[in-house]
Amino acid sequence: MAVLVDSVLPKVVWPGYAAWHTAASYTLLVVINLRGRVFLSWIGGILSVVLTVIWASDAASGWIGGMLMSIATIGWLTVATGVSRFLRNNNRLIIQYAADARASVDRYAAEKALGVARTQWINHVRRVAAPALEQICTHEHIPSEVQRQEYTLIEAQLRDEVRGRSLATDHVLEAAWRARKRGVTVHLIDDGGEDLSPSLVTRAADKVISVLDQAQTGTVTVRIRLAGGASAVTIFATASENSDEPTLVEIF
Repeated sequence: MAVLVDSVLPKVVWPGYAAWHTAASYTLLVVINLRGRVFLSWIGGILSVVLTVIWASDAASGWIGGMLMSIATIGWLTVATGVSRFLRNNNRLIIQYAADARASVDRYAAEKALGVARTQWINHVRRVAAPALEQICTHEHIPSEVQRQEYTLIEAQLRDEVRGRSLATDHVLEAAWRARKRGVTVHLIDDGGEDLSPSLVTRAADKVISVLDQAQTGTVTVRIRLAGGASAVTIFATASENSDEPTLVEIF
């Protein structure tokens, strides 16, 4: 545009408003600068100045006149660069403040959820173990064999809920309670380190309940472990009267 307009400008007098292209050029360059293309806008500005000075050097105004015609271009580009930098800095600060706010909200939500989970766990432990603990704390209380077995079952259930995590569903805990009452040793261990998918939990729970209900003696160990980057549930059951034929089931 500068080349085309400069080629028809009068060289013996000051062009005045006929040199409209300089204003159009720096307007376009300012827009480019504010949109983040600072380097490109300055290349365009320098090129515009060079072309204007080259044209003016052959005109009556001389190269000084060309420099005067380019003052607005350099000035507006300088202002646009400062404003652009200011806006980018503000934008970075806004992004940082927003990220900090989200992180603060996430921390608060996590702490709140942890507090709720702790409260629920304490209430659950009180509901399950408080009656037995009140009996044990009574000085004149001498537990019977049946009560001792009940205390052992309560302790085992709480241990299952702590160590079993994803495995410790209500139905699995009930099946483990029944199996222990028959004399079966039950271990529920979650070593997976992550929550299981709902479908895997359902399939694993059904199989664990089936194995526990069938066991009459011996040991049943249910473990969640990592297998090739994914979690798997392993069920290993042995019967004391037939220990040579253990049962091993893996669920992926």
